[in-house]
Amino acid sequence: MTPDPTPFIERILASYRDQNTSALRSAISDAHKAGIPVEHLVTVLAAKLTDSLDQAGALS
Repeated sequence: MTPDPTPFIERILASYRDQNTSALRSAISDAHKAGIPVEHLVTVLAAKLTDSLDQAGALS
């Protein structure tokens, strides 16, 4: 079973907003070490971003 990616997703989003590439790499690496496949991480991240854009009305 894949671990919950939520804490890693939050770290990735925060480091992206802060334009902190070192923290971004660290969050992705930590997620991978925790057993979360990169493909799953990207899928969850894309879904979260799509949902946020939809809620903001950007996809209407």
